[in-house]
Amino acid sequence: MAREKFYWMKLPKDFFKQPKIKKLKSVAGGDTYISIYLAMGLSSIENGGRIKYEGLEDSFAKEMALLLDESEINVQFLLSYMEKYKMIEKITEHEYLLPEVALCIGSETAGAERVRRCRARKKELENKKKLALQCNVSETNSNTEIEIDKDIDIEKEIEVEKDSRRIITTTTDLQKKEVIDIYMNNINYSINSIEYERLIDDIDEYGVEWVKEAITRAVIQGKRKLGYIEAILNNWKVNGYDEYKTKNKVNTANSSKLSDAEQLALNRAPKSLLDEFLEQEGIKKNG
Repeated sequence: MAREKFYWMKLPKDFFKQPKIKKLKSVAGGDTYISIYLAMGLSSIENGGRIKYEGLEDSFAKEMALLLDESEINVQFLLSYMEKYKMIEKITEHEYLLPEVALCIGSETAGAERVRRCRARKKELENKKKLALQCNVSETNSNTEIEIDKDIDIEKEIEVEKDSRRIITTTTDLQKKEVIDIYMNNINYSINSIEYERLIDDIDEYGVEWVKEAITRAVIQGKRKLGYIEAILNNWKVNGYDEYKTKNKVNTANSSKLSDAEQLALNRAPKSLLDEFLEQEGIKKNG
């Protein structure tokens, strides 16, 4: 059964101060072009920043103009601008990637939402506990002990609800940790929390081996971006995993494209990389 997910696009606070955006805004009709760019981004969020060309029109520009209800001339100008400044990449004949949009996408499963609500509830109960203790300083020790016992029972209930929290402790999660280490050592060392959650979701959906193989393919092709990795995974999901071609490309035909450092980097990264990220994000580990 598919998990219900919610998506959003979170713009950086300096979005309108970025040189490429300021330059686009400065041309005649710039506000319209930025509006179209954001609309394209929103249309891609459920696919990790990827837009499919379905062939409804003779060209990708015409199809986007149709889908976004915009002028074909405006869309064509914007696409030319985006190609010039590497704001769009052609992955295949029928698929395009918006790399900067891909980094702004966030998603949350229903399970993650429950964990977030649970944490909020616990924080609220802790605040109530502090307030109750402050108000009951003059009460007897027996009354204080009863109040603490109640709080302990409530916290025990909360602990039961934490089963969906992602803490890297089990064998399966250790495999996830290995993938994340490889990703950080080869794709993006400065991984943020949104990118981390997307990578975990990809591992859950496609499996450890597929994600590791997709990272390898991205390194070989020089496309060190999560959006490109997700495009590979989605292609395998739709068309089947090209195991034979992958093995031959990695081990023979494209082996010269990998430096010794890159080949070694595909092995498990030092534990400190992920540990440092988890500490920065405030995620605790058991044990």
